[in-house]
Amino acid sequence: MTGDKTKCAFYLAGLGARIFRFETAWGRSCLVYTPEPFVVYRLTLPGVEPDIFSVSGDAQFSHHPAAIRIKAILTNFFTGHRPEAIPDAWLSWTQLTQNEQAVLNVVRRIPYGETRSYGQVAKMAGFPRGGRFAGNALHKNPFPVIIPCHRVIRSDGSIGGFGSGCEMKSKMIALEAATLQKDSRIQGTKGLSEAP
Repeated sequence: MTGDKTKCAFYLAGLGARIFRFETAWGRSCLVYTPEPFVVYRLTLPGVEPDIFSVSGDAQFSHHPAAIRIKAILTNFFTGHRPEAIPDAWLSWTQLTQNEQAVLNVVRRIPYGETRSYGQVAKMAGFPRGGRFAGNALHKNPFPVIIPCHRVIRSDGSIGGFGSGCEMKSKMIALEAATLQKDSRIQGTKGLSEAP
């Protein structure tokens, strides 16, 4: 594993990758990307440092406008806003197999505030008995929030695993539920005020 991380770090350093660290309401997140062309290789949740150190840090650069847009998406998410979609071309899938990509593409379509089980995700990705495989693919997700792996839980309704810890996963699910509830109340109030 250490060899793979070192190989990845050298690869990204050769591409001129940058680390963009920024604060969210829940703590510091990081984005690892290349500016020309703009491609994201890794996005971390608050409190998780990327496992890539031999790339350029924040202080030397003004960051790419697309990186600043992703920062806004992440910071808004952690204050209870739905994340906007970003172009597929911005995401590097090179560290994932085609089967892992199939799983992540299913997860990317889970609506905000909803959950699916590992088994459901695996079946939708074309692996009817691949719940464990789906879980392993999600553990490798390099783009949390953008690909909302926190929305995948066990079939019995329990949280299941999560790279940033089960407490973080529970909080993210609860945040989305609270946002939906707030939006529902606001919509209900608008409907009442517009009644004749």
